[in-house]
Amino acid sequence: MSWDMVRLGDMCDIARGGSPRPISQYMTTSADGINWIKIGDADPTAKYITSIKEKIKPEGVFASRRVYPGDFLLSNSMSFGRPYILKVDGCIHDGWLVLGNISPNLDKDYLYHVLCSSCVKEQFVEAARGAIVNNLNIDIANRTIIPLPPLDEQRRIAAEVEHQLAVVEKAKKLTEEQLELVLSAKSKSVETIFLSEFFANCEWIPIKDCSLKVGSGATPRGGQSAYHASGIPLIRSQNVHFNTFIVDGLAYINDKQNNELRNTVVMNGDVLLNITGASIGRVCVAPNEYCPANVNQHVCIIRLDKRFMPEFVSHYMATKEFQSNIMALQAGATRQALTREQVQDFKIPMISKSQQELILAEIQDKGTTFNRLYEILCNQRDTINAMPTAILRQAFSGQM
Repeated sequence: MSWDMVRLGDMCDIARGGSPRPISQYMTTSADGINWIKIGDADPTAKYITSIKEKIKPEGVFASRRVYPGDFLLSNSMSFGRPYILKVDGCIHDGWLVLGNISPNLDKDYLYHVLCSSCVKEQFVEAARGAIVNNLNIDIANRTIIPLPPLDEQRRIAAEVEHQLAVVEKAKKLTEEQLELVLSAKSKSVETIFLSEFFANCEWIPIKDCSLKVGSGATPRGGQSAYHASGIPLIRSQNVHFNTFIVDGLAYINDKQNNELRNTVVMNGDVLLNITGASIGRVCVAPNEYCPANVNQHVCIIRLDKRFMPEFVSHYMATKEFQSNIMALQAGATRQALTREQVQDFKIPMISKSQQELILAEIQDKGTTFNRLYEILCNQRDTINAMPTAILRQAFSGQM
């Protein structure tokens, strides 16, 4: 490759944003307000910033920096070096660097993709090495080296990169749709089992007649700031998914906090049901490795008597039939929530343990096939997700 290598700072002006302080005194909803461009306004997967949620008063501009359509923004913390092209004007805070007055010898689509490439990201990371927090400053950006082929070659490369990335995005979307289909088919296979004539004719009993305990917990005083790095697990709604316990986001409390909460100790085999908010109805069995634990007020513990296998009940409660009962209770409500009494009144099928075991075996058998297919598609998605990096590496090493 015989391309010139140039400093980014020689091809554009690089500056940092700023904030009038206290920022709360400069926020406005007035029509003459100036767009206040925040990192939250940028879609992490998008090329352009096209809309802004907030504005500042015109007198706040003196302590900030004006930016214009066509300027490039680089996040100098958080997502660290992620580029965006502006399609709006406004002001930026010090979480952004702006690249303006871009040389006519540098195609903007080419510049966008080279800034996304590993050849630039690796320079950013290396320059920030040793810092407590990765931070992209003006000096680092100025010294960053980029390849500069002739303008026509830049345009050709940018067009080819965008074509290949569009193909990758299409493949990614197709794979995501296939993953959804697999999950839907797996769910329907379980639905079919519970919709059989056998269940239509069996006895159904309310949870209050077959449970040892039904109750929710509470949040420790201080909320999230009171959580610890280790201790007694506090299970929250984000940990409870359909027949899956998600460890990410698991909180921990100490003995004192645990004693201050309601008597809601979670034991292995308890059925956990989300009873508030958007995740209402999600259900799983508490895992042994995180018990004993506690729950907050958004999660209900259902401890069944010995006639029931928790996994069997959890699978039934995840069916559309059971979930429709929950949704029926929410019709017209301003806030989605289930009371303890409502949970106790839900009915579940009363069958022998041996029959429960047979049904769970059938669910497991069907699930194995779907799980295998799901794993294959997840691996395919991982491969697709790695493609953009490979495409950009190829483009800026002169191999495209």
